[in-house]
Amino acid sequence: MMNKIIKRVRICFLPGAAVWMMLAMTGCAGDSAKAVETMEPVETTAEVSTETETASDVSIPNPITEADSPDEFEAAGLRLELPVDEALCSDPVYSMIDGQIAQIEFLDKITDSYAIARAGRIEAEELSGIYYVFDDKRKQTWFTKLEDGTKVDITVQVASENSDIHGVLATWSIGDTSYSLWEDDAWEYPDAVAKMAIEIIKRSDPGAVEE
Repeated sequence: MMNKIIKRVRICFLPGAAVWMMLAMTGCAGDSAKAVETMEPVETTAEVSTETETASDVSIPNPITEADSPDEFEAAGLRLELPVDEALCSDPVYSMIDGQIAQIEFLDKITDSYAIARAGRIEAEELSGIYYVFDDKRKQTWFTKLEDGTKVDITVQVASENSDIHGVLATWSIGDTSYSLWEDDAWEYPDAVAKMAIEIIKRSDPGAVEE
């Protein structure tokens, strides 16, 4: 199996709240530019700059902040970790979104797919940022248990065959924290995505003892 080059596209699949914030800021910048363009010229003896600020000149803050390790997620009260077995995954990139969502980008070596795992205290659909149409006939429900015996249900959805990206989305929750796992090229391997989710759950169990 050929190794796949991980795509570092940080702006894709942002949670809904982050997207709305960026759109709002862009909209405000546009209104500001229009206001400047419609102002009547005023005679003055002082030097006046002829440059006006346009929407493209306004810098939009990047909501994604890189992290060195999953240990940095603890500041937000979150735990999200990948399996330690390097045969399952590789090339992890850790980050926080708006200081409230933990994110790990990595390569799933079983599906050979680029993957994004997230954890946060928001609804699972908004957390994943994935809004593709899914094939109801291929929807699956898996489950696993935490060390204390708590059952965790996992919903696995497969993008419709005519979607632009043939991905698989797994979502679950533990207490008040939602989790998501998106793999953008795993259309043929929903079972493998579910098993990767289970491995992530084991590593991210709030009550588990770290190895």
